[in-house]
Amino acid sequence: MNNFENRILKGSRFAKTIKFWARYVDDILIVWSGTDRQIDQLLKETNVMHKDIKFTVEKGNKTINYLDPTRTVNSGCGGGATSCNQDSQ
Repeated sequence: MNNFENRILKGSRFAKTIKFWARYVDDILIVWSGTDRQIDQLLKETNVMHKDIKFTVEKGNKTINYLDPTRTVNSGCGGGATSCNQDSQ
């Protein structure tokens, strides 16, 4: 997976639109500053990198579930776009 991360984070034409990246096993959370069309293009490009590894996208506006808790994008969490943890229980 590290090879994929390097290719996406450093070698992709969309690298500058990725504001935050976190991975736990096979779950990835990305805070994205690009458009919906660009994320769809990134998904298409990453899904042709390897025949056995396929990515999916779950889009959220300001909140999204990641590893059970709800994550909230909040520019006040320490500067820039970051992910803050908010328990959904």
